[in-house]
Amino acid sequence: SMNPWVVKELAADKIVLERNPYFWAVDTMGNQLPYIDQHLQFFTGAGQAAEMKLLAGELDYADIDVGEIPIYKPEEAKAGFRVITTYMGNELAWPNVVPNLSLQDPVLGPIFRDVRFRRALSLAIDRQEINDFYFGGLGVPCQNTMNRDNPLYKPEWGQAWAEYDVDEANRLLDEMNLPWDAARQFRLRPDGQRLSIIFELEEWSLESCEPIKKQWEKIGVEVQWKVQGEAVYFERIKTNEGHMFSWTTWANNSEELYAKEGAMTPGSIDTPWGVPWEEWYQSNGQAGLEPPDWAKQYFEYRQKWMHARNEQEYIRWGQALFDWVAEYIPVIGTVGYPPTPVVVSNRLRNVMPRNIGMYETELWMLQLSIAP
Repeated sequence: SMNPWVVKELAADKIVLERNPYFWAVDTMGNQLPYIDQHLQFFTGAGQAAEMKLLAGELDYADIDVGEIPIYKPEEAKAGFRVITTYMGNELAWPNVVPNLSLQDPVLGPIFRDVRFRRALSLAIDRQEINDFYFGGLGVPCQNTMNRDNPLYKPEWGQAWAEYDVDEANRLLDEMNLPWDAARQFRLRPDGQRLSIIFELEEWSLESCEPIKKQWEKIGVEVQWKVQGEAVYFERIKTNEGHMFSWTTWANNSEELYAKEGAMTPGSIDTPWGVPWEEWYQSNGQAGLEPPDWAKQYFEYRQKWMHARNEQEYIRWGQALFDWVAEYIPVIGTVGYPPTPVVVSNRLRNVMPRNIGMYETELWMLQLSIAP
């Protein structure tokens, strides 16, 4: 196995991992990795039970939520642990908002495909409120394009249609001839019905999306939550019947973007903005639905980026692709670079910001005697 650990025991409440004696990596002194012989992972769950184990010093490592930092930070000296907060560099946009642009609904479909509507929705999101509400103000309000550490990145991408501006959002919807109802509570569709969006998501992402509902009501757009399990959620994406989805966009660094054919892929689970359009592209027009010309541009730029013959072409077409993404915003971002806090016991050493979140655990080591 290429993994540093092998499974010794798998139970309902824990996993016991043992070091892989054939693991390929060694340290700079030639010592075989991992350093630790056995690694126990307990499924303690959230809440008081997990909190008690941490404060009693029974755990060497635990993931915590941002909102729990004030609970554990003051207890560091007493409980013998430290709180480390870093950023998962490849995670951008949590939550993201994904309108189904290939929706075949005769009324909502054309509305979603009008870029003015997506820009209005984006401008009506108070990203700082979401950042404060869900991430304790530690994230970065931004659009969902490319990771800022990517050498291709343009700063204007992260701010594209991301400034909170309700007046401009309302102006765009007025321009689309989506009038308010008599009570000026919600806007009306061209067929006279209330402009209402069914927002499909899993329960874990509902909390971070909650502020969006009230924010969009300020521009007259009603949101109805449809919370469902993962299997049903994924199946709904395939049907092309859902109005809007939400997931986390993970792959936004150079290698993962390229490996995933440019990210923002309309057929992917995290950004399903046009599943049958991707099917059309992948089948050379033999399956799926043919996208409109403006969406075909996306596939053209992606294709050229994927087949760049040199660095100059790689930069040119990669930036052209994300210029398109920033202009047409098929996926609406909210907050990027969310914090990842963990609690680490003082005896567990060599745990650094780059290898928390269960990454590079082969480098961890135990210091069995801690000086006061």
